[in-house]
Amino acid sequence: MAANKIIGRNVNKRKYIELHGMYGVFDLPNKSVKVRYFSTVASGNEKQSDSYALLKELKPMRERVKASRITDLSFLLQRNLDDYRVAYELVPYLLKSETIAFFPAVLAIVMPKNILNEEKETHYPAASEHIDEESGNKITNFEDKWKVEQFYIENGISRLGILSIDLNDVDVVVLDGQHRANAFRVTTGAFSERDSSVYPAFYKNIPAIENFNADLPITLVWFEYESGIIDPKLISRRLFVDVNNTPKKVSKSRRILLNDFEVPALLTRFFYSYIAENYSFSLDHFSLFHSEFDKDSDIAVSSNNVMAITNPEFIYEIFSWITLGSRAFNSLTSYKSKDFFKNNVAKFAEIFTSSSFNGNDIVPDEDSLNYKFIGIKDSGKIKSFEQEYLSMLNQTVVTLFSEFNLFKQHYSASTSIGQKYEDGWNTTQMLVWDEVFRGGEGLYYTFKNKEIKDKANESLKQYIQAIDEIEKEFRTKRADFFEGCTEREVNACFESVETKAFQVGLFMALDAYKRTASFNDTCEDFLNAINSISPKNWVIVMTEIKSALIKGVDPKLWPTYQKLILRLIQTENNTYYNADNFLEAPDGKIFQDLVKKAFDAWWSNNDELSENDLSLAEIGPQNINRWAKSAGDEIQRMFNKAGITEIKNVNFETVTAQIIQEIISRLNPSA
Repeated sequence: MAANKIIGRNVNKRKYIELHGMYGVFDLPNKSVKVRYFSTVASGNEKQSDSYALLKELKPMRERVKASRITDLSFLLQRNLDDYRVAYELVPYLLKSETIAFFPAVLAIVMPKNILNEEKETHYPAASEHIDEESGNKITNFEDKWKVEQFYIENGISRLGILSIDLNDVDVVVLDGQHRANAFRVTTGAFSERDSSVYPAFYKNIPAIENFNADLPITLVWFEYESGIIDPKLISRRLFVDVNNTPKKVSKSRRILLNDFEVPALLTRFFYSYIAENYSFSLDHFSLFHSEFDKDSDIAVSSNNVMAITNPEFIYEIFSWITLGSRAFNSLTSYKSKDFFKNNVAKFAEIFTSSSFNGNDIVPDEDSLNYKFIGIKDSGKIKSFEQEYLSMLNQTVVTLFSEFNLFKQHYSASTSIGQKYEDGWNTTQMLVWDEVFRGGEGLYYTFKNKEIKDKANESLKQYIQAIDEIEKEFRTKRADFFEGCTEREVNACFESVETKAFQVGLFMALDAYKRTASFNDTCEDFLNAINSISPKNWVIVMTEIKSALIKGVDPKLWPTYQKLILRLIQTENNTYYNADNFLEAPDGKIFQDLVKKAFDAWWSNNDELSENDLSLAEIGPQNINRWAKSAGDEIQRMFNKAGITEIKNVNFETVTAQIIQEIISRLNPSA
């Protein structure tokens, strides 16, 4: 007879489920953390069974922790649940397959409940083993929270046994397969979203199937550590990334936030953790609300949330450049990055110099091409790394995202919309605002799926309409904070600043501005410099001037944005561009393009001339002076309109002649 009652404290007050299955180990050489697992099933047709109780526990993270209460991004162990995929792909697969249907095993972690409750301190339970005298079974007890009993069979301890779990004290968190698990829960009637009126709308027309004769394979895992204390959040995060490490399954943003090796990824998570802990979903300050931390697909293939300013992919690139980027691109003549990767470990060592964490604690990933990735040597030093980040960089990055006056207008609009919500919209709008825009669970991107509009039921269509209404209201409200600008102009401005190129370029400009000082010591002066440009003038810069200077959306153009920002904030005492290097300045680049366009128009109307006939004399000083005046007047108009003083003492005729001579030399090398 199996000794399947846990012996320990408060036995009578505990409620256990007992699962039959097979116990396994996953011990590898040189691995300090040992994985233990138990293979079992979650039943879909035995409503009173412990196996069905397990099925009800296979909940997505949103049912364990409300995103609006997140203060530790370590709890983001899994990607967002795409209810559209569950309702319109997986459930129909189960119900309508004419020949065969099957789901592979779901992977879930067993962990103490209080680990997900930040208000209480807890620890990962240690294992104790003993042999039951009556049955001979081996019992491994994890402080009464869960235990494994391996049956004694034929003179030995077998792999077969019982896993007992106290559901009052333990959470079962799905690491891989939450879409399969939720489809199974919906189909069997084990799905419940009592606290939400949005999610059930996806499943409104899907009735639970009686006598659903199917079992869902489940693999439950837990850990043992050779020495020291286990951090299950760290281990679970790493395991989740390993089992889901394909772009199709997990978005790049989520992989960044879960990465425990790569230096820029860790810095990104430190930044987001600080924002979560200190600002949560605030509307009037940069916060999770504005950061797309729940983005469920890569930026190249998904919609951007109109409420967001940035996202983990952008922050990752910012930290990549700040800590590992080549400073060769700080050259005033460099307008495009030739090397997308950043592995300047010497720069990292200049920033992080303490004995607790410094350049000696990072290492190139030898398995990656050309040492593309720089990682941390010892995961045990992640906390020390985070403390050094908070000391050396966090203040600067948070301040720029929070206090840049262009961004602050965006936050003011968010606050205004939030106040309208509190005053009371219709019920659908209130639900959408709270759960889609402020839910932090990726619902926004689910509703923005192009396919959903064709298949949505009436309830979902109401939510989609409410999303569109709120977005329209937000854009209108945001434009109100830019006096003298149209909504179209403001939207175009934010389309430019909400890019990887601009945001990396902004921090590149800070780096060039600070020269040899630290980021923290220079941040306030730099902020004052960029804020000396009014929000209205920033709109002019990011529409008219940007359009004339930057063509396309190539993310490698971040040095161009850097040069533009430096040009905007230069003063008589801090000058980057003058008459001597005018053609290297942003206004010089625009001037050069205007002159070339004028020449091209003239050249196309002079078919009788051959390339061998080209010369400055043939073109004539009248044309050159006319092109010089036209281009000069245009850049002066453009920059003066934005409140930017033109570069003094530039001889436009001489510069134009220089530009034309270079064109002639290319067309007629013998000239």
